[in-house]
Amino acid sequence: MNLMHPSKHPALHVLSRAALALSLSLPLFASAEEEMLVEDPSLIVNGGFESGHLRPFTSFGALLTSQNEDVAFGRHAVRLNRGTGLVASVAVKPSTRYVFSVWGRVEREGEWLRIGVNGINGRRDDHNAGLTSTRWTETRIEFTTGPEDQRVDVFAFKDHGIQPGFVDEFTMVEVR
Repeated sequence: MNLMHPSKHPALHVLSRAALALSLSLPLFASAEEEMLVEDPSLIVNGGFESGHLRPFTSFGALLTSQNEDVAFGRHAVRLNRGTGLVASVAVKPSTRYVFSVWGRVEREGEWLRIGVNGINGRRDDHNAGLTSTRWTETRIEFTTGPEDQRVDVFAFKDHGIQPGFVDEFTMVEVR
């Protein structure tokens, strides 16, 4: 028997949407764009890599993992060896607060991954953090866009050590 995750089952999806609509007084049927906002508030498309590819990220040697390898959630994550990384451009609103988060881990203690956001405030500012845990850990970066910002780049990069690191579940949400 081929089992399907409950959130992917069509009948349960309609029931879930109906329950959500009743509890929030939303229309039962919405456009595709509204549907995406209700179910996935992240501004980063394919941030969990469950599509089985890296798009819309640009890879610099980063490798998509398979179901049998190291993942935080779902079936795929990204393996970063030394000198590899990935980046995605994300549309943003000017003068707006956001939280960017990534789940990740390194294979060996003392090594790290660099996680961050570039291109803030007219490309003059960036925020980044080092991820050093050998267990899956969420790293969060809060930032505010500049008055003319329309896009930022989110990234993960392995620039230290010899063992791989892994990243999964890139998300970015507006802080309201």
